[in-house]
Amino acid sequence: MRLKPAIAIMLCITGLSSFASADGFFSNLVGELKTQIDKASNQVDQVNDLAGRADGQIDQTATELGQAEKQARQAIEDARNFSLIPGTGSPNSMDVIGLRLGMTAQEVKMVLQRHDVTMQIQEQYSQLPRVPNSRYLHRISAISATREQVVIEFAPPPRESIVVRLTRTTQYAQGARPTLTKTQQALKQKYGTPTLENNRRRMHVSLWLHDGRGNKITSPSAVQAQQCTQASRVSIDHLMISQQQDKVLAECGASLDIQLGTIGSKNTGLVGSLVATLSNPAEMVRTTQQTRAYINKNIGVQVGNNIRAPKL
Repeated sequence: MRLKPAIAIMLCITGLSSFASADGFFSNLVGELKTQIDKASNQVDQVNDLAGRADGQIDQTATELGQAEKQARQAIEDARNFSLIPGTGSPNSMDVIGLRLGMTAQEVKMVLQRHDVTMQIQEQYSQLPRVPNSRYLHRISAISATREQVVIEFAPPPRESIVVRLTRTTQYAQGARPTLTKTQQALKQKYGTPTLENNRRRMHVSLWLHDGRGNKITSPSAVQAQQCTQASRVSIDHLMISQQQDKVLAECGASLDIQLGTIGSKNTGLVGSLVATLSNPAEMVRTTQQTRAYINKNIGVQVGNNIRAPKL
């Protein structure tokens, strides 16, 4: 009974003339409160959702940072022990503009773009003869806006698709040609003393050679020098066709062959072109031997499948 005066006062204050109107007023008020509560609840849900996403991103970032740290530690460890890449006999310190033997295609593309963002990259695919469904990445060719060219050859099946040989060709424009002296000093600073040097008038050749076991050749015999120099210039395609030189090439490991085309006199000469070839003939021989065996095995299987059972 005490509520009636209070309700009457509220009706007077709000201008409502009846209890029916009061019921409507309170219904509207309750509805508005529910609406506000629902909005607040939705906002809480959104905040919780954002918090969940943030937690997920934090977890992902932490995972990526952990992986990056692991890779960085591995890179540091590799740098500390750069003598040999397991199974290839290829010194880790040997690279051309960051490209190394054993890299994957994805790694190659990243290095090329990092070296020169104008590099236009093309992939060329091949197929093993008489082996169905054997399409593989044969080579990657790249050319920059300054006409610098890089050609990278990859191992054929059944080996993993990794770099087995690469060649970089650079033509220096007039006004941007480095001196021969500074170029040779830079090469020795990066790669050490060459195994062989041949300084002709218009062409200066430097070679860094290793034997089939990965040891650097410091004092090669005339025969070894000739064999490994020739081996450094043999492509994977040539080895696939012929196996006559397998035994000789297997004695020559990682090699870096740099040829400098010069302009001017010996003392004041400028470098007009640079051709650098990085390869590992011994590893290429092992690769092509595996490929030949793989081809022969597949051909044998096909022949066996095509021959019918004898008539009995």
